[in-house]
Amino acid sequence: ADIVLDVDAPLAFADFGDAAPLPSDPAIPLLGASDVLKLHATDTTSVVEKIVASIDDNPADVYVNTGGATGFVASIPLGVGDGRHKLRFRAEDRFGNTTATATNEFVRDLTAPTADIIPRYHLEEETSTLGPRQEAVIDGIPYIGVTGGSGLRLEGVDLSGGVAKLKYSIDDGVETEANVSSR
Repeated sequence: ADIVLDVDAPLAFADFGDAAPLPSDPAIPLLGASDVLKLHATDTTSVVEKIVASIDDNPADVYVNTGGATGFVASIPLGVGDGRHKLRFRAEDRFGNTTATATNEFVRDLTAPTADIIPRYHLEEETSTLGPRQEAVIDGIPYIGVTGGSGLRLEGVDLSGGVAKLKYSIDDGVETEANVSSR
């Protein structure tokens, strides 16, 4: 009979699926509401017994391999809100060989971006030397501009992931996509 001595820990890694990269740091995945996090563990000589994982400072959850296979995948529920988070995990085989605790950062974005219309001149600015005043009401707020130098700035803000598209229409006209620079 052959005797196999297992002194090697399993191999483990986090799989963030099709998560987009964070625009400000492409090495960090950006997870939305529908994204899934999976932890994989494999062992060449014995069964992967379990994966232990925690997010931020929450208590660790234990995912037990009930199938008795040398490979194991655990789907991790992401019960955290918007912002940057740290995933810590390790895998253990049936003989107690354990991986070092791995740490992965990710950003969760569950909140839609906001869009603002910022006029160049507000009604309280009564004097202007740039030209005749033109008044407008935007969302019930009176604004004034001046011919030739007036305008509106469109600004989209998303605190977690950046704004991919900013669209506008004038007087219920055709929707137009504005140029977006991420911030």
